[in-house]
Amino acid sequence: MTPTGIGDKVSDGIIYRISASGKEAKPHVFTGPPSDGLRPYGGLIRDQGTFYGTTSVGGSVDQGTVFSLSNGREIVLYSFNTHSGDGDGANPEGTLVRDEAGNLYGTTLQGGNDSFGTVFRLDSTGNETILHAFSIADGSPGPSLMLDQLGNLYGTTNGGSSGDGTLFEMDTGGKNYTILYTFPGGANGAQALGALVADKAGNLYGTTRYGGDLSCGAPYGCGVVFQLSPAGNETILHTFSGKDGMVPSSGLVRDAAGNLYGTAPRGGSTETCDSGCGVVFKITP
Repeated sequence: MTPTGIGDKVSDGIIYRISASGKEAKPHVFTGPPSDGLRPYGGLIRDQGTFYGTTSVGGSVDQGTVFSLSNGREIVLYSFNTHSGDGDGANPEGTLVRDEAGNLYGTTLQGGNDSFGTVFRLDSTGNETILHAFSIADGSPGPSLMLDQLGNLYGTTNGGSSGDGTLFEMDTGGKNYTILYTFPGGANGAQALGALVADKAGNLYGTTRYGGDLSCGAPYGCGVVFQLSPAGNETILHTFSGKDGMVPSSGLVRDAAGNLYGTAPRGGSTETCDSGCGVVFKITP
């Protein structure tokens, strides 16, 4: 995966490449609406020589885009147009997932019928389908999804009926949307933002931004790493204490041995930052 960068001279964002020798190249500089996106907050996915990503804003009505990049040439595949009043999404900020048929899936943080965001599918011809429009009872979706080998999508929301977020499952046709777990806050975590990962047994792993030890970053807590079993039972694998990280907001990656890796944007050493400059962490099985 190639990283995206924010902040060229005009602050519209860039996609850059760093070679093995450490030399940087900028394959694309975003120029903004109406013909281009800007602010590519999410990561990129790669299919052979083509990369796919999103921009949070920009496009034809400045509500965000889905784009491809191949041989240094960027193409806007879709511009979100929630201003048209058709219930479309707006402001995607996450990394996409792609199925074997070439369909792209992602979330928008706003838009939809109730303005709480959407899950969308974009086919290989650029046709968009809203698979789910979130409501106040659902909460607003996290920026990224996970797609399993059976074609099921998994994601998280913030807010919802409990106020602390949910973990959901849905099929790629958008017909079945199921809340697998509602975060209760407190020691069990609240507000899961990052993408999920799974093991072969069907356990899901993720982080919550808040909750855990409520004396850390009182009264909100500094977050947890959790496991959710196929039966819907949550296990807290790690509770952050500040010195080992705070408010993890990104997804995890999992290696073949079952180790989990992630980042927390705050916490760690406080010598140069008021509340710590962040950490990279590893959690063993």
